[in-house]
Amino acid sequence: RMAPNDDDRHYWPTASGSSSNSEGSGPLMPANVSSKKLSPEQIFGWAGESVYVIYSAESAAAIRKKTGISQGAAVAISEKEALTNCHVVENRNLIFLRKGKLFSRATLKFAHKKTDRCMLKIAEGKLQSIGGIRDFSDLVVGETVYAIGSPRGLENTLSKGLISGLREFDGIDLIQTS
Repeated sequence: RMAPNDDDRHYWPTASGSSSNSEGSGPLMPANVSSKKLSPEQIFGWAGESVYVIYSAESAAAIRKKTGISQGAAVAISEKEALTNCHVVENRNLIFLRKGKLFSRATLKFAHKKTDRCMLKIAEGKLQSIGGIRDFSDLVVGETVYAIGSPRGLENTLSKGLISGLREFDGIDLIQTS
């Protein structure tokens, strides 16, 4: 089960920042931010609070047996919505976001399988939204980039890489990193 809207329609913002979903129900992304260089410590301090651990499973029985549980990370784009990779939540009926000892139940709101991006929504509680994103046109091959994730549930792990390619495929801008 992939969830609502799992075809190749594009439910993400256009360059103007408005949703390209004709029904107007696509997520609004955070505003673009400047390309001012930040240290790794500044990046982690600025973005780390917006990154959540995700746990997903097919059923409560799978959780009790500790089998078939997927784990990944998501970034909050609003107080109620977070983006993650679809392969983390695909075919999963139970999805939880965790920050420290706090857990929030989430549901799949949108899926764009072609780009492996899914949007989750929480019903209760409040997420710490990311302050903004950089525009694709501002990125440069060779630029140092950082990722904050949760490998094996190790919350907020910072890693460093490079933009190794900026590509367009089938009308979709892709950022290749190493």
